[in-house]
Formats: sequence, C-alpha cells, structure tokens
Amino acid sequence: IPEALLPAPAMPSLPGLAPEPVGPGVNLVGYLRSELGLGEAARQVVGAVRSLGLPLSTLTLPTVHARQEHPFEELRPEPGWANPYDINLVCVNAGAVMRFAGMAGRGFFSGRYTVGYWAWELEGFPDSWPRAFEAVDEIWMNSEHAATGVREVTEKPVAVFPVPVELPTPAPMTRSALGVPQGFLFLFVFDYGSVAERKNPVGLVQAFKKAFAPGEGPVLVIKSISEAANPTARERLHYEAGGRPDIVLLEGYMPRAHKDALLAACDAYVSLHRAEGFGITMAEAMALGKPTIATGYSGNLEFMTRENSYLVGWQPGRVPADCRPYRQGAVWAEPDLADAAALLRRVFENPEEAHRVGEVARADLARLHSPAARARLLGELLDRIRRERMPLEGLGRGQPPTSVALALTTRIEDPMPEDSEVPAGPAPRVGRGERPAGEAGPLRARLKETTVRLERVRGERDQYRSRAARLQTELQVLRATPPAAAIPPGKVLVDQESLEELRRAKRDLVRLLRRLGRPPLGWVLRRQSGYRR
Repeated sequence: IPEALLPAPAMPSLPGLAPEPVGPGVNLVGYLRSELGLGEAARQVVGAVRSLGLPLSTLTLPTVHARQEHPFEELRPEPGWANPYDINLVCVNAGAVMRFAGMAGRGFFSGRYTVGYWAWELEGFPDSWPRAFEAVDEIWMNSEHAATGVREVTEKPVAVFPVPVELPTPAPMTRSALGVPQGFLFLFVFDYGSVAERKNPVGLVQAFKKAFAPGEGPVLVIKSISEAANPTARERLHYEAGGRPDIVLLEGYMPRAHKDALLAACDAYVSLHRAEGFGITMAEAMALGKPTIATGYSGNLEFMTRENSYLVGWQPGRVPADCRPYRQGAVWAEPDLADAAALLRRVFENPEEAHRVGEVARADLARLHSPAARARLLGELLDRIRRERMPLEGLGRGQPPTSVALALTTRIEDPMPEDSEVPAGPAPRVGRGERPAGEAGPLRARLKETTVRLERVRGERDQYRSRAARLQTELQVLRATPPAAAIPPGKVLVDQESLEELRRAKRDLVRLLRRLGRPPLGWVLRRQSGYRR
C-alpha cells in the first residue's frame, strides 16, 4: 500500500502518570522528533528549560504533517512518569490540543497548571477552535502579533514567549556541494505544508524578475520541503520560475547542518510572506549576520526593525479560498513587489551598507533573542505562574482545573488532520421531555450558530466539489495514458505528490460526510468499480 494512503499514526500510549506532582518542574509535550516549525520550537524550549537547571520530563507526539527523523532523545526521570512535575507545557497547536487532552486523560492534568504553547500567523484567532481554551489554564504565543488575536477571544492569561533563536552551525560545504551556483545569492527557505500561499514564493520570484534581467548577476535560490503537500502551488512556482536559469529551485529534505550551510552560503535572505507567527528562518539568517529583506508585517517584527533589516511595504489583503486552516476573507498582507524589487537591487548594489545592516542584526539577535535570553524570559514566566497563578487555581489538591475536567468528559477521537476545524464529535441530542425550562434563549443562540456553521459547510462542499472535478480530470488523463510498454523508462505515472493530493482530498471529504451525517467515504468508494486500482 502506498505510504501516502496509509492512515495517520495513532497518538502514542502514555507511560505511567504520577498521581501527584513530585515537585516543581516542567512536563513538556510536543512534536519533538518532527521536522516542522512547531517541533523545532518545542526542542528550543527543551533547551531553555534545561539551561535553567529545572527538572524536565518530555513526551513526544507524532504528526503526519512532517518527517519524524529528528534525533531527539526522550527525557523522562525515574520511574518514567509522563507528568511528574507541577507545570505542563503543551507545545501542541490549538487545532489539536483537545485531541491530545482526550488521549492523555484527566490524570495528566490533575494537580498541574497547564500552559498551551501555540503558533498562529493571522491577526484574528479562529472562532472554530473555542474548545482549545478548555484544555489549558494559560496560553503562550510565539509573538505579540499572534497574542493580540488570542487575547480578544479569551479571558485566560496570554503571554508572549518568542522562539529561542539558536545560532546555526553549518557543515563545511561548498556551494557546488550544496547544488547552488556562484555569484550574489538571495535565499528563501519554506515548507509547502505551512500553506504556500502564506509563504508566497511566487511573489518573491515575481519581485526578483522585476529587479533583475536574466544574466544580470544575482541568483535567487528557493529551498522547499513537503512539495507533495501542495502540488498545485509547486506547479505554479515552477511555471513562474521557468526560463530563468538565475532562479534555482531546490526541493527535498536536507540534514540540519546542510540547511545551515545553505544559510551561511547566501549573501542575503528574503521572505515576502503574507503572514508569519514568528519567522524562524529569517531570525536564523540574521543571527548569521545576513542582510535580510522581509515583509514588514506580523511576527517577524518581534526581531526585525528598520535598523537591522530591510522591511518591505505592504497593503492589507484577503485570504483566498482553500488556504486551511485560515478562514477565507481573513486579513493578511500583500507585500509591495515593486518595493521588494527596489530593496533587492539596493542590497545587491550596496554591499557595504548591507554588511553593516547584517552586523546590526547579528548583534541584536545575540543580545535579545538568543537561547540564553529566552531562558531568562522562560524562568520569569514560570516563576510568575507559581507565584501568582497556581495559588488562585488551587492546584496541588489532586483535582484537574475545572475547564479540563469538563473538557475530558467527551471522548476525543483522531481521524482529522491537525488543523481541523471540525468538532471532535456530534453534540449529544436532547429529547423533548429532557429539556429544562427556560432554555429558549440558549436554544435560539444555538440555532443561529448551527445555521452559520451550515453555511460554512456548504461553502466547503463547493470547494471539495471543485477539487473532485480536478481529480476526475487527472484520472481521465491517467486512463488515457499508453500501456506500460510504451512508457519511457523512469516515467512515473502516479507519483507521491498525486497520492498525497488524493489523500488530502479523501480526508476533507471524510470530514464533510461526517458533518452531513453520511457514511464514511471508504464505504462508498469500495462499492465503486476500479476502487482498488
């Protein structure tokens, strides 16, 4: 069976749970072996906790959204409990935290103060994740930009803990070994799985083409991973970069030291993102002293200023359809490509100025955003919790916070992707004779909420029909393909990208059918001719 069609990995079974905290410390949960941004953030937090000398226990979760190849070693003191200490730090985003809560059970939270460390990129927080707040006592966001939207929708404490920026340690590699040409090199690194439209590599290519004629000297290298997550976006990027040998597209995973070597080899770093929760690759490039050009909007302003970087102007834009988990019509930035092109030329034509800006960036990142600086902030946040919050919550008496106790009365299953906006299960039905008096007002509100949700489902249904039509066209092309004897050697008819697109479409359709009360998709497909093929 192709790996892309296999089901998502199940949440791991928890090791034993401590009935009471054995003392102060941190129980950290996260995607600690995953090669994705939230996994790297969790690993950096582990380093900060350890640098403070605090007791630490870790619990690694899997995800289908990234490779699981990072060599992280689990940390768990004897006798191996998952939650021996008094503070839980759950580095799991809001869209998946309730799923983890259901897997972990009441015992994981009992007598502990639970912090959710979340990443988010847009100004407004999704109104489709309200239950996420039930699983935590406090929220930490990776930038003030991200925290602002969360504070608008919860009364729980919301703090800012930016990702620690560790100085990259590049492997000693030449440009030829890295697969990049000589000459002045602009670099951008991104993950298709992090919503390509938000990362905006196509806009960067367009700005580069505005700035430089073919063969004028500079080279743009765009390094990507998870290409199978969005083959349509990949195809558009390749189309936009076509015919320009000075635009190089590098694809696939690199070992961390090789990626760091690529950062060290570039002359300048560029990101024309539409929104960022933090922007770790920009921060890492700046830590190496690289002049960095970026959209002057969102989480990267946590560490970027007019003095240490080149900020691109922008106008408010709207999120288009099919950019989950972002709501269609939500606000993000549209970078000014003409301004970006001018800054690309400025950095290329003024190397001495660019070097000075890069050195200011290096000093700012080392002073304000290094692991040591973040460890001090982490210590202050944990001290505040123990001094101010835990006495108010009455923790330590063996009972979970009320919100968590209520949240865990419902079983949480895991058939959905991490960014799912779908409730974990249907709401319990109430019979006529069971309805308490005086509930007409709440029922009207519930009806209104259900009506809004129904409209959203109908909109998504139209999107899925459009995707299904596109897949049907691709299927017809495949059926018209010549027999195997006529296929040139090495030609792959159904590649990993197509399989991943089919898998994502299936996941979306399963979600839609469950909302509509229809049978799961597999029951339908298996009745169709040609299913196994």
